[in-house]
Amino acid sequence: MYLTSLKVLNFRNIKNFAYEFGKNINYFFAPNGTGKTNLLESIQALTIGKTLRTTREKDIIPLNLDLQYIDVTGKILDEDNINFTQSYRIHLQPKITKELIVNNNKLPLSQYLGRVPSIWFGPENIRIINSSPVNKRNFIDNILIQLYPKYQYCLRRYNKALKHRNKLLQELTIDKHQIDIWTEQLVIYGSEIIRYRKFFFQVMNEKLNQLTFSRYRFKIKSIPSIQLDPIFDEDIEYKLRADLYENYTQDLHKKTTTVGPHKDYWDLFIQINQNHTWLNASRYASRGQQRLALIILFMTLIQIFQEIRNLKPIMLLDDIFSELDDENIQLLKNFILDNQVQTFITGVTPLPQTNINQINLYELLK
Repeated sequence: MYLTSLKVLNFRNIKNFAYEFGKNINYFFAPNGTGKTNLLESIQALTIGKTLRTTREKDIIPLNLDLQYIDVTGKILDEDNINFTQSYRIHLQPKITKELIVNNNKLPLSQYLGRVPSIWFGPENIRIINSSPVNKRNFIDNILIQLYPKYQYCLRRYNKALKHRNKLLQELTIDKHQIDIWTEQLVIYGSEIIRYRKFFFQVMNEKLNQLTFSRYRFKIKSIPSIQLDPIFDEDIEYKLRADLYENYTQDLHKKTTTVGPHKDYWDLFIQINQNHTWLNASRYASRGQQRLALIILFMTLIQIFQEIRNLKPIMLLDDIFSELDDENIQLLKNFILDNQVQTFITGVTPLPQTNINQINLYELLK
Protein backbone atom coordinates (compact mmCIF):
# COMPACT_ATOMS: atom_id res chain seq x y z
CA MET A 1 0.00 0.00 0.00
CA TYR A 2 1.65 3.22 -1.16
CA LEU A 3 0.64 6.86 -1.10
CA THR A 4 1.97 8.01 -4.48
CA SER A 5 0.95 11.68 -4.24
CA LEU A 6 -0.68 14.09 -1.81
CA LYS A 7 -2.47 17.43 -2.09
CA VAL A 8 -3.30 19.41 1.06
CA LEU A 9 -5.34 22.63 1.20
CA ASN A 10 -5.92 24.73 4.32
CA PHE A 11 -5.00 22.06 6.86
CA ARG A 12 -3.81 23.90 9.99
CA ASN A 13 -0.92 26.07 8.75
CA ILE A 14 -0.59 24.23 5.40
CA LYS A 15 -2.20 26.46 2.77
CA ASN A 16 -1.25 24.52 -0.33
CA PHE A 17 0.97 21.44 -0.47
CA ALA A 18 1.47 19.01 -3.35
CA TYR A 19 4.12 16.30 -3.64
CA GLU A 20 4.76 12.91 -5.18
CA PHE A 21 6.37 10.27 -2.99
CA GLY A 22 8.63 7.26 -3.19
CA LYS A 23 7.73 3.79 -1.97
CA ASN A 24 10.11 3.56 0.96
CA ILE A 25 11.42 6.38 3.17
CA ASN A 26 10.26 9.95 2.56
CA TYR A 27 12.09 12.34 4.85
CA PHE A 28 10.90 15.92 5.40
CA PHE A 29 13.24 18.33 7.14
CA ALA A 30 12.73 21.96 8.14
CA PRO A 31 13.09 24.19 11.20
CA ASN A 32 10.56 23.81 13.96
CA GLY A 33 7.30 25.66 13.38
CA THR A 34 7.12 25.09 9.62
CA GLY A 35 4.35 22.48 9.76
CA LYS A 36 6.18 19.14 9.56
CA THR A 37 3.96 17.52 12.17
CA ASN A 38 0.88 19.02 10.51
CA LEU A 39 1.89 17.35 7.26
CA LEU A 40 2.03 13.94 8.94
CA GLU A 41 -1.28 14.69 10.65
CA SER A 42 -2.89 15.40 7.28
CA ILE A 43 -1.70 12.00 6.02
CA GLN A 44 -3.14 10.39 9.13
CA ALA A 45 -6.49 12.12 8.56
CA LEU A 46 -6.45 10.93 4.94
CA THR A 47 -5.70 7.33 5.88
CA ILE A 48 -7.94 6.75 8.92
CA GLY A 49 -10.58 9.44 8.44
CA LYS A 50 -9.66 11.41 11.54
CA THR A 51 -6.69 12.89 13.33
CA LEU A 52 -5.55 11.51 16.65
CA ARG A 53 -4.00 14.81 17.76
CA THR A 54 -7.45 16.23 18.43
CA THR A 55 -11.01 15.00 18.88
CA ARG A 56 -12.54 18.06 17.20
CA GLU A 57 -12.40 18.86 13.50
CA LYS A 58 -12.54 22.58 14.23
CA ASP A 59 -9.08 22.39 15.81
CA ILE A 60 -7.45 21.87 12.40
CA ILE A 61 -9.08 24.98 10.88
CA PRO A 62 -6.54 27.75 10.19
CA LEU A 63 -7.06 30.85 12.32
CA ASN A 64 -8.19 34.21 10.94
CA LEU A 65 -9.00 32.90 7.47
CA ASP A 66 -12.34 32.96 5.69
CA LEU A 67 -12.31 29.48 4.13
CA GLN A 68 -14.91 27.26 2.51
CA TYR A 69 -13.27 23.89 3.07
CA ILE A 70 -10.23 21.85 4.10
CA ASP A 71 -9.14 19.13 1.71
CA VAL A 72 -6.57 16.34 1.85
CA THR A 73 -6.49 14.14 -1.26
CA GLY A 74 -4.13 11.31 -2.00
CA LYS A 75 -3.53 8.88 -4.83
CA ILE A 76 -2.87 5.38 -3.56
CA LEU A 77 -1.51 2.21 -5.14
CA ASP A 78 -2.83 -0.89 -3.40
CA GLU A 79 -1.28 -4.35 -2.97
CA ASP A 80 -2.75 -5.46 -6.33
CA ASN A 81 -1.22 -2.44 -8.14
CA ILE A 82 -4.63 -0.79 -8.51
CA ASN A 83 -4.74 2.99 -8.20
CA PHE A 84 -7.49 4.80 -6.35
CA THR A 85 -8.09 8.26 -4.91
CA GLN A 86 -9.03 8.96 -1.33
CA SER A 87 -10.06 12.30 0.24
CA TYR A 88 -10.61 13.72 3.69
CA ARG A 89 -12.66 16.91 3.36
CA ILE A 90 -14.07 19.33 5.93
CA HIS A 91 -16.72 21.77 4.76
CA LEU A 92 -16.77 24.94 6.85
CA GLN A 93 -19.91 26.60 5.49
CA PRO A 94 -22.71 26.82 6.54
CA LYS A 95 -21.50 24.51 9.35
CA ILE A 96 -18.58 22.16 9.92
CA THR A 97 -19.22 18.82 8.21
CA LYS A 98 -16.83 16.02 7.24
CA GLU A 99 -16.77 13.96 4.06
CA LEU A 100 -14.75 10.80 3.50
CA ILE A 101 -14.44 10.02 -0.21
CA VAL A 102 -13.02 7.09 -2.19
CA ASN A 103 -13.04 7.41 -5.99
CA ASN A 104 -15.67 10.17 -5.77
CA ASN A 105 -17.95 8.04 -3.57
CA LYS A 106 -18.81 9.27 -0.08
CA LEU A 107 -18.33 6.58 2.56
CA PRO A 108 -19.15 6.32 6.27
CA LEU A 109 -16.19 6.02 8.61
CA SER A 110 -16.92 2.31 9.12
CA GLN A 111 -16.30 1.61 5.41
CA TYR A 112 -13.49 4.16 5.01
CA LEU A 113 -11.44 3.06 7.99
CA GLY A 114 -8.86 0.34 7.36
CA ARG A 115 -8.59 0.77 3.58
CA VAL A 116 -5.26 2.53 3.99
CA PRO A 117 -3.94 1.74 7.48
CA SER A 118 -1.34 3.96 9.10
CA ILE A 119 0.57 3.97 12.36
CA TRP A 120 1.84 7.12 14.08
CA PHE A 121 5.01 7.22 16.14
CA GLY A 122 6.34 10.40 17.67
CA PRO A 123 8.38 11.51 20.68
CA GLU A 124 5.28 10.99 22.80
CA ASN A 125 5.35 7.29 21.91
CA ILE A 126 8.73 6.96 23.60
CA ARG A 127 6.79 7.68 26.77
CA ILE A 128 3.97 5.21 26.03
CA ILE A 129 5.77 2.62 28.16
CA ASN A 130 5.50 4.95 31.16
CA SER A 131 2.17 6.44 30.18
CA SER A 132 -1.23 6.31 31.82
CA PRO A 133 -3.65 3.40 31.31
CA VAL A 134 -5.86 5.71 29.22
CA ASN A 135 -3.04 6.51 26.79
CA LYS A 136 -2.03 2.86 26.59
CA ARG A 137 -5.61 1.80 25.80
CA ASN A 138 -5.93 4.50 23.16
CA PHE A 139 -2.65 3.44 21.55
CA ILE A 140 -3.86 -0.15 21.18
CA ASP A 141 -7.43 0.83 20.22
CA ASN A 142 -6.16 2.98 17.35
CA ILE A 143 -4.35 -0.07 15.99
CA LEU A 144 -7.29 -2.43 16.46
CA ILE A 145 -9.84 -0.20 14.72
CA GLN A 146 -7.73 -0.52 11.57
CA LEU A 147 -7.12 -4.24 11.93
CA TYR A 148 -10.74 -5.23 12.54
CA PRO A 149 -13.69 -3.32 11.01
CA LYS A 150 -16.04 -4.56 13.73
CA TYR A 151 -13.84 -3.28 16.54
CA GLN A 152 -14.63 0.37 15.82
CA TYR A 153 -18.37 -0.42 15.94
CA CYS A 154 -18.07 -2.32 19.24
CA LEU A 155 -15.93 0.42 20.77
CA ARG A 156 -18.37 3.16 19.82
CA ARG A 157 -21.37 1.20 21.10
CA TYR A 158 -19.58 0.35 24.32
CA ASN A 159 -18.58 3.96 24.96
CA LYS A 160 -22.14 5.10 24.29
CA ALA A 161 -23.53 2.56 26.78
CA LEU A 162 -20.86 3.51 29.32
CA LYS A 163 -21.73 7.19 29.02
CA HIS A 164 -25.44 6.53 29.59
CA ARG A 165 -24.84 4.13 32.48
CA ASN A 166 -22.49 6.56 34.23
CA LYS A 167 -24.99 9.38 33.79
CA LEU A 168 -27.74 7.27 35.40
CA LEU A 169 -25.41 6.39 38.30
CA GLN A 170 -25.02 10.10 38.98
CA GLU A 171 -28.77 10.82 39.16
CA LEU A 172 -30.39 11.61 42.52
CA THR A 173 -33.14 9.11 41.76
CA ILE A 174 -31.72 5.79 40.62
CA ASP A 175 -33.57 3.94 37.86
CA LYS A 176 -32.26 0.39 38.31
CA HIS A 177 -34.17 -0.90 35.29
CA GLN A 178 -32.54 1.62 32.95
CA ILE A 179 -29.12 0.94 34.45
CA ASP A 180 -29.61 -2.79 33.82
CA ILE A 181 -30.48 -2.09 30.18
CA TRP A 182 -27.18 -0.24 29.64
CA THR A 183 -25.32 -2.85 31.69
CA GLU A 184 -26.38 -5.50 29.19
CA GLN A 185 -25.12 -3.29 26.36
CA LEU A 186 -21.76 -3.10 28.14
CA VAL A 187 -21.71 -6.88 28.38
CA ILE A 188 -22.52 -7.40 24.69
CA TYR A 189 -19.97 -4.99 23.27
CA GLY A 190 -17.45 -5.09 26.11
CA SER A 191 -16.99 -8.85 25.78
CA GLU A 192 -16.20 -8.42 22.07
CA ILE A 193 -13.64 -5.71 22.84
CA ILE A 194 -11.99 -7.96 25.41
CA ARG A 195 -11.80 -10.84 22.89
CA TYR A 196 -10.17 -8.66 20.26
CA ARG A 197 -7.64 -7.28 22.72
CA LYS A 198 -6.86 -10.70 24.15
CA PHE A 199 -6.16 -12.16 20.72
CA PHE A 200 -4.13 -9.11 19.70
CA PHE A 201 -1.85 -9.35 22.73
CA GLN A 202 -1.40 -13.08 22.13
CA VAL A 203 -0.25 -12.37 18.57
CA MET A 204 1.96 -9.51 19.74
CA ASN A 205 3.75 -11.75 22.21
CA GLU A 206 4.19 -14.49 19.62
CA LYS A 207 5.89 -11.97 17.32
CA LEU A 208 7.97 -10.48 20.13
CA ASN A 209 9.15 -13.96 21.08
CA GLN A 210 10.30 -14.61 17.51
CA LEU A 211 12.62 -11.58 17.35
CA THR A 212 16.23 -12.71 17.58
CA PHE A 213 18.36 -9.66 16.75
CA SER A 214 18.16 -8.09 20.21
CA ARG A 215 20.05 -9.24 23.30
CA TYR A 216 16.93 -8.29 25.26
CA ARG A 217 13.56 -10.01 25.25
CA PHE A 218 10.25 -8.18 25.50
CA LYS A 219 6.69 -9.19 26.20
CA ILE A 220 3.41 -7.40 26.84
CA LYS A 221 1.30 -8.24 29.84
CA SER A 222 -2.37 -7.44 29.40
CA ILE A 223 -4.09 -6.52 32.66
CA PRO A 224 -7.88 -6.63 32.19
CA SER A 225 -10.17 -5.33 34.90
CA ILE A 226 -11.86 -8.75 35.07
CA GLN A 227 -10.05 -12.01 35.71
CA LEU A 228 -10.02 -14.21 32.60
CA ASP A 229 -8.90 -17.70 31.75
CA PRO A 230 -5.48 -17.29 30.07
CA ILE A 231 -6.41 -19.73 27.28
CA PHE A 232 -10.19 -20.02 26.89
CA ASP A 233 -12.51 -17.08 26.29
CA GLU A 234 -15.91 -18.75 26.45
CA ASP A 235 -16.53 -17.24 29.89
CA ILE A 236 -15.81 -13.60 29.00
CA GLU A 237 -19.43 -12.51 28.63
CA TYR A 238 -20.49 -14.42 31.75
CA LYS A 239 -17.58 -13.02 33.81
CA LEU A 240 -18.08 -9.43 32.64
CA ARG A 241 -21.79 -9.56 33.45
CA ALA A 242 -21.12 -11.08 36.86
CA ASP A 243 -18.52 -8.45 37.75
CA LEU A 244 -20.72 -5.56 36.62
CA TYR A 245 -23.60 -6.69 38.79
CA GLU A 246 -21.31 -7.59 41.70
CA ASN A 247 -19.82 -4.08 41.64
CA TYR A 248 -23.18 -2.33 41.32
CA THR A 249 -23.16 -1.04 44.92
CA GLN A 250 -19.61 0.25 44.52
CA ASP A 251 -20.58 1.89 41.22
CA LEU A 252 -23.46 3.67 42.96
CA HIS A 253 -21.12 4.92 45.66
CA LYS A 254 -18.47 6.13 43.20
CA LYS A 255 -21.07 7.23 40.62
CA THR A 256 -19.16 5.57 37.81
CA THR A 257 -18.68 2.12 36.26
CA THR A 258 -15.66 0.55 37.94
CA VAL A 259 -15.12 -2.59 35.83
CA GLY A 260 -15.00 -3.29 32.10
CA PRO A 261 -12.59 -2.85 29.18
CA HIS A 262 -12.48 0.91 29.80
CA LYS A 263 -10.42 0.01 32.89
CA ASP A 264 -8.02 -2.41 31.15
CA TYR A 265 -4.35 -1.60 30.73
CA TRP A 266 -1.09 -3.24 29.69
CA ASP A 267 2.57 -3.11 30.61
CA LEU A 268 5.73 -3.91 28.70
CA PHE A 269 8.20 -6.27 30.37
CA ILE A 270 11.88 -6.77 29.59
CA GLN A 271 14.20 -9.70 30.20
CA ILE A 272 17.80 -8.52 30.46
CA ASN A 273 19.25 -12.02 30.02
CA GLN A 274 17.92 -15.53 29.68
CA ASN A 275 18.37 -16.34 33.36
CA HIS A 276 16.82 -13.11 34.59
CA THR A 277 13.24 -12.61 35.63
CA TRP A 278 10.88 -10.45 33.60
CA LEU A 279 11.01 -6.82 34.77
CA ASN A 280 8.47 -4.07 34.25
CA ALA A 281 10.06 -1.86 31.57
CA SER A 282 8.45 1.31 32.92
CA ARG A 283 10.38 0.91 36.16
CA TYR A 284 13.50 -1.04 35.30
CA ALA A 285 14.35 -0.46 31.63
CA SER A 286 16.87 2.25 30.81
CA ARG A 287 15.93 4.99 28.38
CA GLY A 288 18.01 3.26 25.72
CA GLN A 289 16.19 -0.02 26.33
CA GLN A 290 12.84 1.77 26.13
CA ARG A 291 13.87 3.30 22.81
CA LEU A 292 14.77 -0.15 21.50
CA ALA A 293 11.39 -1.41 22.71
CA LEU A 294 9.72 1.29 20.60
CA ILE A 295 11.54 0.06 17.48
CA ILE A 296 10.58 -3.53 18.27
CA LEU A 297 6.92 -2.54 18.72
CA PHE A 298 7.13 -0.80 15.35
CA MET A 299 8.45 -3.94 13.68
CA THR A 300 5.93 -6.19 15.39
CA LEU A 301 2.96 -4.07 14.33
CA ILE A 302 4.12 -4.15 10.71
CA GLN A 303 4.23 -7.95 10.84
CA ILE A 304 0.78 -8.16 12.44
CA PHE A 305 -0.81 -5.97 9.75
CA GLN A 306 0.77 -8.12 7.06
CA GLU A 307 -0.46 -11.31 8.72
CA ILE A 308 -4.01 -10.23 9.60
CA ARG A 309 -4.83 -7.74 6.83
CA ASN A 310 -2.28 -8.68 4.16
CA LEU A 311 -1.44 -4.98 4.08
CA LYS A 312 1.58 -2.92 4.97
CA PRO A 313 0.52 0.16 6.94
CA ILE A 314 1.96 3.54 6.13
CA MET A 315 4.29 4.62 8.94
CA LEU A 316 4.27 8.21 10.17
CA LEU A 317 7.34 9.01 12.27
CA ASP A 318 7.30 12.50 13.73
CA ASP A 319 10.77 13.69 14.75
CA ILE A 320 11.46 10.17 15.98
CA PHE A 321 15.18 10.20 15.14
CA SER A 322 15.80 12.92 17.72
CA GLU A 323 14.87 10.32 20.35
CA LEU A 324 16.98 7.46 18.94
CA ASP A 325 20.71 6.80 18.95
CA ASP A 326 22.64 6.01 15.77
CA GLU A 327 22.42 2.24 16.28
CA ASN A 328 18.64 2.25 16.60
CA ILE A 329 18.26 4.70 13.70
CA GLN A 330 20.20 2.31 11.46
CA LEU A 331 18.18 -0.64 12.76
CA LEU A 332 14.94 1.14 11.95
CA LYS A 333 16.10 2.29 8.50
CA ASN A 334 17.24 -1.20 7.56
CA PHE A 335 13.94 -2.73 8.63
CA ILE A 336 11.91 -0.20 6.62
CA LEU A 337 14.01 -0.70 3.51
CA ASP A 338 14.22 -4.49 3.81
CA ASN A 339 10.44 -4.80 4.25
CA GLN A 340 9.54 -2.04 1.74
CA VAL A 341 7.31 -0.19 4.19
CA GLN A 342 6.36 3.28 3.01
CA THR A 343 7.40 5.65 5.76
CA PHE A 344 7.11 9.41 6.25
CA ILE A 345 9.63 10.90 8.65
CA THR A 346 10.13 14.46 9.84
CA GLY A 347 13.21 16.06 11.28
CA VAL A 348 14.95 19.38 11.79
CA THR A 349 18.08 18.59 9.76
CA PRO A 350 18.90 16.28 6.85
CA LEU A 351 19.84 12.72 7.76
CA PRO A 352 23.60 12.15 7.88
CA GLN A 353 25.14 9.56 5.56
CA THR A 354 21.91 9.16 3.64
CA ASN A 355 21.83 6.95 0.55
CA ILE A 356 19.89 9.15 -1.86
CA ASN A 357 18.83 6.09 -3.87
CA GLN A 358 16.99 4.67 -0.87
CA ILE A 359 15.63 7.75 0.89
CA ASN A 360 13.67 10.59 -0.68
CA LEU A 361 14.57 13.95 0.88
CA TYR A 362 12.20 16.94 0.94
CA GLU A 363 13.02 20.31 2.42
CA LEU A 364 9.92 22.16 3.62
CA LEU A 365 10.01 25.91 3.31
CA LYS A 366 8.03 28.46 5.28
